[in-house]
Amino acid sequence: MEILSKGSIHPPPWEETIAMIFAATNGFMDTVPIGDIKRFQAEFVNSCAPARDQLQEIVKAKIISDDLKTKLKASCADSCRALRLEKAA
Repeated sequence: MEILSKGSIHPPPWEETIAMIFAATNGFMDTVPIGDIKRFQAEFVNSCAPARDQLQEIVKAKIISDDLKTKLKASCADSCRALRLEKAA
């Protein structure tokens, strides 16, 4: 549930929330300690910046394309490496 925690004043955009749920449901956050979830989120959102337009398409199309899945998985892996974590097998 920690990934769904939002600031009351500045909640994240929907596309970032969807991307975080993608990371969690695809096992990329399995090894992230609860205390590091906010750090993982910040790293992940920054690594998704090049795909920002495609992330916004999620909200419009209500689907994650195969191309975007590939980019999100790469961003997840980059974030795990930055935090020295490995995806759970």
